[in-house]
Amino acid sequence: MQTVVGAITDALGHASRTQVDRAVEAWKCPTSTFRPDQPSRIPLEWSHGGSMIGRVCHLEHRADGELWVVAESGGPDLVATGPWMLSYDVTQRRSDGRCTLNAVALCVRSRTVGMPYIEVRDGALWQAAVRAPRAAPAWSRS
Repeated sequence: MQTVVGAITDALGHASRTQVDRAVEAWKCPTSTFRPDQPSRIPLEWSHGGSMIGRVCHLEHRADGELWVVAESGGPDLVATGPWMLSYDVTQRRSDGRCTLNAVALCVRSRTVGMPYIEVRDGALWQAAVRAPRAAPAWSRS
């Protein structure tokens, strides 16, 4: 078991992806669009739509505008297989534009601009909270 900590969006929430035909799709999903009440069970997935490897334990809207996730993963060693970023899967309500988080995905590259690599701690959340973080791998310092 490992505990994962990382941001999924920020105050601007700018995101983009390049399509197969080289067209660029761009959107924004800033922290302010996320509903304050989220589902109690949010899966942590390998990539988008991949297998469930854990669960989101905590969401935090930080003072700097970033939305951070704390999750537990029962998958393979994330430090050895990294680097990883987090990405979101949301449903946006038409009536008010607010987003509900369906899943959080471990991805090689987040579509949200400027997101940091995740921090990984060994153990479940309760164990990771009292342990020092594992020495940061080279990919986390870039």
